[in-house]
Amino acid sequence: MKTLVLAPVLVLASATAVATPALAQSGTEAPFTGARVELHGGWNWLRARSQVSDGTTTTSATDHINDGFFGGQVGYDYAIGGRTLVGVFGSYDLSNDKECATAGTTTGCFKTNRNIEAGARVGEVFGGANLVYLKGAYVNGKFGASATDNATNTYLSDHEKRDGWRAGVGVEHQLGRYAYAKLEYNYSRYNRFHGELGPEAVSVRLNRQEVLGGIGFRF
Repeated sequence: MKTLVLAPVLVLASATAVATPALAQSGTEAPFTGARVELHGGWNWLRARSQVSDGTTTTSATDHINDGFFGGQVGYDYAIGGRTLVGVFGSYDLSNDKECATAGTTTGCFKTNRNIEAGARVGEVFGGANLVYLKGAYVNGKFGASATDNATNTYLSDHEKRDGWRAGVGVEHQLGRYAYAKLEYNYSRYNRFHGELGPEAVSVRLNRQEVLGGIGFRF
């Protein structure tokens, strides 16, 4: 997993070093518009905040999952005048990690899986070959969830999908006319898990932060 995650970042660094001299002469030819596809990979931090209530007492616990991920994105960007661009995009990412936390007599475990994203972005071109952008998106994450009541040995397990929203910021650097490299930071917040474990009500809030690097091509 870590090798697959690091590979796009290493390729990004190598491609940037090779293409930078050429950009000094032809960077202004970079269109930053049209259809594009990319591969990316990075690292994410998933925070799970659990609450368990028996009706009179509520116990909380917070834990973190750190995991690598990789995936791809397709998009389309359009210039709206001057150096400003707007675009739409969709992405699909995969990750795989598991972490457990205990609150009271209940132990809950979460496993990351796939994540789907669909959104829009707005950016500004500077220096002829660079684009800085802000993005907003709908996300849908799939997670494996399990809970065990250690007092009664009650156990439940399920795979859950959760909708949410994402905000991010990034920069793209044009590598010649068609290729580009990117760095990006994202924050995502998903809807709560709700369930019951015997007489106790269980609620879990999930937040995700991630940093990624990628390479892509425009058509």
